[in-house]
Amino acid sequence: MRNLVLLAGLICSQLLTAQTKQLETFYFNGKVKSEYTYQNESNYFVKNFYQTGVLMEKGQFENGLMHGVWKRYDENGLLQATGEYNKGFKQGEWTIYNPINQSKTRVLYERNRILKSIETDAAGNTVAERINN
Repeated sequence: MRNLVLLAGLICSQLLTAQTKQLETFYFNGKVKSEYTYQNESNYFVKNFYQTGVLMEKGQFENGLMHGVWKRYDENGLLQATGEYNKGFKQGEWTIYNPINQSKTRVLYERNRILKSIETDAAGNTVAERINN
């Protein structure tokens, strides 16, 4: 009987360990500052909020480093930028949106280094292009 109880306890602890956990931090005004959903302290998803409660950014950490798709929003909740991190470095194409004139800038990164940027107007016409050597 004692062995059965120990086995049941071990199985339950393994099930609890495999589950995701959630944590929230708050501003002094009581609004949520950040929400974390994690498997462990090195691998988790995060959402950060403005003091008004509007989502500021969301993304994930892998092995303690920014990794995967990240999105950033302005204080009105409009998408400001989207792109990918690879083990803590900006990598590939990032898009930066300008909601005032509907233009956007696409920036090509390699390990945080800007290789190229292209700015387009609201109709998608290229208005500026920069290539870094």
